[in-house]
Parts: sequence; structure tokens; C-alpha cells
Amino acid sequence: MSNQLHLKGLNGIRAIAALSVLVYHAFTRMDWFGLDRFAIWGELEPTKPHSFRVGVFAVTVFFALSGFLITYLLLKEYELKKDINVGKFYMRRILRIWPLYFLLIPVSLGVYKLLDFQYPPSSIVYYLLLIANVALYLKVPIPLLGGYWSVCVEEQFYLVWPLFMKFSKNRYFRNTLILLAVLMALRVVFNVLQMRFPILAAYNELMGQSRYHVLLMGALAAMLYVDNNQMFIKIFSNKYVVLAAWIFIFLPVIKGFRVLGQHEVMALSTIVIIVSQIRNQNKLINLENKVFDFLGKISYGIYMFHPLVLFLLGKSGIWFAHPQPWNYAIVVVLVTAITILVSTLSYYYFEGWFLNLKKKYTVIEDSGFRKQ
Repeated sequence: MSNQLHLKGLNGIRAIAALSVLVYHAFTRMDWFGLDRFAIWGELEPTKPHSFRVGVFAVTVFFALSGFLITYLLLKEYELKKDINVGKFYMRRILRIWPLYFLLIPVSLGVYKLLDFQYPPSSIVYYLLLIANVALYLKVPIPLLGGYWSVCVEEQFYLVWPLFMKFSKNRYFRNTLILLAVLMALRVVFNVLQMRFPILAAYNELMGQSRYHVLLMGALAAMLYVDNNQMFIKIFSNKYVVLAAWIFIFLPVIKGFRVLGQHEVMALSTIVIIVSQIRNQNKLINLENKVFDFLGKISYGIYMFHPLVLFLLGKSGIWFAHPQPWNYAIVVVLVTAITILVSTLSYYYFEGWFLNLKKKYTVIEDSGFRKQ
């Protein structure tokens, strides 16, 4: 078996998710440019209409995709080598995630210092220890590093998952199913009992925010796909199921969108789109093209840089004294264009150096996702 694989369309999924988060955050900060942030989509506030929640669900898409891709590559490594090299896995993740992650911490804090912007200094330790999701839960995040919480959730998953897979061996599907069932059961129990025992509400909020079960859903799907489970493949590549998945993916654009089990359904929709893309079957929207591939490769930079770009633009003096509908589009286009430019430069002139080092630790490589 070749040690290089190609999974079609996955960069496209990442590109859509990263840009969705960017647009979501841009609309929540329209007041920085003299625009009513509630006029079109806005944000959550008791006295205002509920916002569109594209950014919230885009992170769920990221989690489901990460769980699928990482598990897929680990399984292929096991098929090829009859083992999983945990040390090499950690090095690949470190070289991909840590350089930009730790670069932006001093850069963002330096910007705050220059502009005399206040932030909770004690929160820095959460970011340095890769537990920024705890800072968000405790309501002490550092604003320009707000997106770090989801990166930390994935890093926590990456710390445990290769060991879980390595020692599960041929029982990985059963063990993952049990772990997923336990997490889902805890969610249900906490939801039922949290009114009587308030401490459970706190744990439930942290679990719901971190969404480890979504990563496990992606992992379970990868196992079924690699094992060539025909029932799974038939259902998840059915044209009507794919159509329903795409519809659900775009539903968060609707203001006030809420359904029961929305993150779980979003994860399932993401898995459906993944399967239809990589099988090139009933995919409806083709995500395998040069534009999506490029944006997918720099999607980590888009996700990490856009809060800083948005903040600096907000402080630049751009102000619309007489707001018009197209002003919103101007802000979004400016933030998007500058973020893509900065992310491209970072990818080729900073991250690229570490990505080249990463090749030494690569066992199984998705050629279409080689630098993710």
C-alpha cells in the first residue's frame, strides 16, 4: 500500500468552515465601523433578535473533520506498519500547530500593549498550557486569542487519541463506540439533573463547549469508512441524504436557528459531505478545485489571524457615518482579503519551514491535505 493518499474535497470543507468563522466574527464587530451589528445578523443579546450562528457550527464542522481525518490516517498507518508511531504523530501535530499558535500570543499581547487595550493577564497561563477552552468556560478569555479554545480542544484530543488507537488495536471500533456512548449519556444525564444539581450545569456547559463527542463521531465514521462498511457508505452517500446534509450545513445562516441535537446533526451532516466528496458520489457541490484547495491549505492561518486583522481594522479609523447595506459587504471583503493575504505569507514564509520539517515524521500522507 502506498504511503501517500488523496482524500478529495477535504480542503474545501476546511475553507468553508474557516471563512464562515471569519464572516461570523466580522458581523459581531460591525459596531467598530459605525454599523449596527444587529441589523442583518448581529449577535446574541436578550433584547435583540438572535444572531446567525455560522461561526459556532463551523467549529463543529472542524471537529468532525479533524476526528475523521486523524483517525483515517492512523488506521492507514496501522495497516501499513502494523503499529502506530505515537512519537511521530506528536511531532507532526506540534510542527503543524504550535509555531503559529505560540507566535500569535506575544504578537496579540504586543498589539494590546501598543493600543493600551486591557485584558486579563492571569489568563495567559491557560493559553500557554493549551487549555484555552477552560479560559473561555471561566469567562476570562483574551479577546484576540478567542479562537484558541477550539485549537486547544483538538490538541487535547490529539494528545490522547493515538494512544487510544494504538492500545485498542482491533477493538478500536468497540472502544470508540463505548466512549462516545458514555459522553452522550453524560450529556443527557447532566441536562436532566442540572436544574436540581447546579454543579452539573457547569460540567454540562464545559462538555457542550468542548464537544469531544463530535471528534469521536468523526473518528467512528473514519473507522466505518476504512473498514468498507457497505451500509454506512450506502446511507452516507445517498443523494437525498447528501442533499439534506448540505441544507443543514447552511441553515445556521438563518437568524435564531436552533434545533434539538444541533451540533450532533451538524457533525453527521459534515460526515455525509466528507464521504460524498472523497467517494466522488452524489456530492452535489464539488469542493475539489484549486481555489478551495488553496484556501483549505491556509485555513489554519485564516482561523488564527482573522481576529487580529479585524481588531486592527476596527482601530484603523474606518467609519461609516451614514451606514448603507453595502457597507457591511465592504467590511467583510476587507477583513477577508487582508486575512487571506497575511495567511498566505505566513503559510509560505513562516509555517512552511516547519511543514518541511514535518515531512521527516510523516508515515501516511494525504497528498491533498499534505500540509494540514
